[in-house]
Amino acid sequence: MFLRLLFLSLAFVSFSSRSNPIDEWKLTIGGSYKNAHTINNEDSELGITCKDICFYYVNPSVNCKKDSEDLTLLLTSAGNTLVVKNKCIQHESAYFYVLDSYEEITELLKTNGRVFLVNDLIQKPKSRVVSHSMSGFDSIVEKYFKNP
Repeated sequence: MFLRLLFLSLAFVSFSSRSNPIDEWKLTIGGSYKNAHTINNEDSELGITCKDICFYYVNPSVNCKKDSEDLTLLLTSAGNTLVVKNKCIQHESAYFYVLDSYEEITELLKTNGRVFLVNDLIQKPKSRVVSHSMSGFDSIVEKYFKNP
């Protein structure tokens, strides 16, 4: 059920025409969902999606192994860290890590700095690090994702 909900949410985001940029984040709101995401200079995407439930996702521009589960380390430029579970899902030709711990991640990311993500800590100890600007994230969370 969760994956079906995720696929529907991502499909809605793909076809929506109502989107607004806020700093480095793009916001899309549909009738029953909302999504905000940012893309770095390496085409890695970090986003938050809500439709019935809310979750964070990462599309690191390097395919993960479908249905695999592992850990992701999040590190802010302020030095705060969090380790969460991830699951790799495939939506059409794109692969995404869906991250657990929505509330904890939201609190961690409330900064105007950067966040660094290292995926698959167990399977690939030498994983690649991706980073994203958090400029505008606080505004989006306060206005659109405060009470998901």
